Amino acid sequence: MPEIKCEAVLFDMDGTILDSSIPVQRQWRLWAESVGIPFEQVLAVMHGRRAIETMQIVAPHLPQPRNVNDFLLVEAKDTEGIVEMPGARAMLEALPHNRWAVVTSATYDMARSRMRAAGLPHVDMASRIPKDSSLPPPRSTSRQKTVWWSRIRRRASKQDSPPGCRC
Repeated sequence: MPEIKCEAVLFDMDGTILDSSIPVQRQWRLWAESVGIPFEQVLAVMHGRRAIETMQIVAPHLPQPRNVNDFLLVEAKDTEGIVEMPGARAMLEALPHNRWAVVTSATYDMARSRMRAAGLPHVDMASRIPKDSSLPPPRSTSRQKTVWWSRIRRRASKQDSPPGCRC
């Protein structure tokens, strides 16, 4: 295995250190059925995107941001079926706690509940939710961590989907 030299590691969450595909697909399927959109249409664009972006693509006619916020509250509570990706816990526990973070399109509360459901170590979440989003802003610890991470020159990141590479 190649050696990676860096000061810190940034991990995407879903599909990288945990698998939440079961509850994510369950909630998107329920939402799609409730608004009369074929689930396959949602499935084709949802991976790696924030809920608001997915809904704007597949259902721009729906009221925003209420529809998104209602969906996110339900999705954050659905943790049945979330599992650790093989080896993720051991890898995270082997890293110095202050030298890794999770950068995700999930809301702060959703990310925390998914990490807990997968049995992964607690970490403050960095966030890429913009201030003009309909979603609540990241907590101050997340903003502080984002600034701190941006000062680290040599860092590695692990991302599993092209839409997520915009961070």
